[in-house]
Amino acid sequence: MQSASSQIEKYGFRKFTIDNIASDLSISKKTVYKYFTSKKTLIDAVVDYHLEILSNYVKNITNNQRSWLEKLEDIFFSYIPKYDPERLLEHMKELKLYFPEVWEKTERVKIIKREQVRKLIYTGLQNGDVSPDLNPAVAILVFERTMDAVLEEGFLTENNLTPKQAMEAVKDTLLYGILRR
Repeated sequence: MQSASSQIEKYGFRKFTIDNIASDLSISKKTVYKYFTSKKTLIDAVVDYHLEILSNYVKNITNNQRSWLEKLEDIFFSYIPKYDPERLLEHMKELKLYFPEVWEKTERVKIIKREQVRKLIYTGLQNGDVSPDLNPAVAILVFERTMDAVLEEGFLTENNLTPKQAMEAVKDTLLYGILRR
């Protein structure tokens, strides 16, 4: 998994080869195919592996000692930290375009995030930190759709933003508002 992940990070989902992995591990290509019947099954396994890591990360956020607001920020701005966000977005675009059935699996992380966000918003409401006028369902929808939209390639390049800059601006806008107080 580590070698395949490294090769995918380096070359992308379409351009990495089983030969690269075999060479990296000093094993034969036949040995790789003993465990993975095709490049697609390997991609599927790598995506499952990383989605499991991210899912566990998101689930574990609610168990730490930080405030509900810090946990909310962590969930919405979570990605696999060791990857360059720009490259990760490029690879995700490639995965969606060329391996759509594998891409569909990424939806499960969104479902997990949505559930954790719902819990945190209700915690904020119960604590009196969130306006009682807030409709939690609408807030969750706004967070989720905004994060999807802001990470689209066109938006970032048109506005000369990195993913991190865009996420920070979204955080400031959604959590702290646009009105001067």
